[in-house]
Amino acid sequence: MNYDKTKYKIWNWKSPVILHWIINPGLVINELILGQTIPKVMLIEREGNKPFFERSFIPCPHCGETGISALRKCFLGPVLTTRCQKCEKPVSVPLWSGLTIVPMILGFIAGPYLFQNPVEAALFATFCTIITWTVWESFVPLKRR
Repeated sequence: MNYDKTKYKIWNWKSPVILHWIINPGLVINELILGQTIPKVMLIEREGNKPFFERSFIPCPHCGETGISALRKCFLGPVLTTRCQKCEKPVSVPLWSGLTIVPMILGFIAGPYLFQNPVEAALFATFCTIITWTVWESFVPLKRR
């Protein structure tokens, strides 16, 4: 979808900030345990004196407008739903998104059995956690409810 680049900064996976979220394994805890997710595309208003979280929006899957703030999307999970501020239709993440935690669980359970060295087991668990976070970010979209 085309957005007004003069009104919004467009953050996607090419943005340095989002790339930091992809590369930093410490932020996986925020994503998976605390449920703070970031969207594939985020629009930030260029002008205004409001705080950053009030200027950040995510396109609605119903109307395509900037009706969902980034703060509201961060706390969505497979069971929680919110409403678009523009079209008032319900928005959530898919129920299957809970399955994205499976690689991390397998990494923590299988790591000690596959590797005798605790450092190798920890690296394996970290790798599986990164896979889990990458799957969450890449394949868990906002969806219509």
